[in-house]
Amino acid sequence: MMKRTYVFASLKTLKYLRRSGRMSIALASFGELLQIKPILHMNQGNPVAHRVRTQGRATERMMAWLEEYTPFEKLAILHAGVQKEAEEMLERVKHLFPQAEIPIVQITPVLGAHLGVGALGFACVSRKE
Repeated sequence: MMKRTYVFASLKTLKYLRRSGRMSIALASFGELLQIKPILHMNQGNPVAHRVRTQGRATERMMAWLEEYTPFEKLAILHAGVQKEAEEMLERVKHLFPQAEIPIVQITPVLGAHLGVGALGFACVSRKE
């Protein structure tokens, strides 16, 4: 099941990565100026960071990943304090998993301290290898 499990999320700001020591002040400031939006992607315990220039592109990238991993065995929306955005995302992805309910889950405070308010993403188990 680990091979088929994916977790990915986009971050609204680099501020929390800087505060947690995961990014330097200079790099975070430069990234904020360029509107860099990191997307974290994990599969089989291997984290990979991707970056795009706007929140819209981050959402497009995550939607492309969802399309790639369909059909699903399980699917959930993850968020850090953005319930309304998570509900809007639910409306966008319902068609990908119509046979089951897609839960909306707030991430833990420990993850939230590193990812920050506004993180939004998905956890899924794909049916295909």
